[in-house]
Parts: sequence; structure tokens; C-alpha cells
Amino acid sequence: MNVEIRDPGPALSEADIQAFEQRHHLTLPSDYRAFMLQYNGGLPWLVFLEGEGGWTYDLTKLYSIGIGDPSNLDNLCKCHDWPASYKNGTIVIGRDSGGSEFLMATKGHDAGTIYLLNREVTLRPKGRVRRVVGSFK
Repeated sequence: MNVEIRDPGPALSEADIQAFEQRHHLTLPSDYRAFMLQYNGGLPWLVFLEGEGGWTYDLTKLYSIGIGDPSNLDNLCKCHDWPASYKNGTIVIGRDSGGSEFLMATKGHDAGTIYLLNREVTLRPKGRVRRVVGSFK
């Protein structure tokens, strides 16, 4: 993802990412792994993603790995039912200004694909998860 990142997370090593993957029994896609090694999450500056179907999404926060940020991926993994998500092959990676969450597929034919879990329509049976883009690049 080629954007300006403000307030990046603490520096990570490859060993840190491998330990995260082992703790949560998943494999991060290579482009997301490279982003995390460079920035470890942070606040994207004025990022509007042009998604499929002509939708535009604002990306306001990318979660980090490790301590120092209350909304880091390890904490989120403890407070949500993420083991079920991992079995389905998704992980939450960020949010928009309305609190909807961006998910990334971590396995299968769509590994690396970004989805939006729209909190405004979570009570509707259809349409709550929308594909945004095909990769993190």
C-alpha cells in the first residue's frame, strides 16, 4: 500500500511476525507482511480506497502487532471471536471512520483480498461484508 503513514507502530522483526502467526495459527500474505515490517500499522493520511462496484472507502486506522496500542492485533484477537474468523481465513486489519472493520483473507484462493465488515448493516442478513480490493498492494 503506497500511502503516507502517520504514527506507525513499534518496529517489528521477521521473528515478531512469525511469533504472531504461530500464536494465532495463520499466515499473513507477503504484501501485508512487508507493510507490517515497514510500518507495523498506523494512521494512513487521507486514504480513500476505490473498491469494486464503484464504492469508495475511507481507511483511518491500520492495526499494529505488539504492545503500545490498545487496538493492536493481539488485543483484538483476545476480545473478539477471532478463532472462528481464522478458521474461515480472515483477520481484522483496520477500520474506517464509522467503525466498520477491514478484514483480510489469509488463506484460500482469495488470500490477501481486503473486505469491509460494515457495522451499519450488521443486522441485515445480506450485504454486511463487501469485497473492497484484491490485495493489500
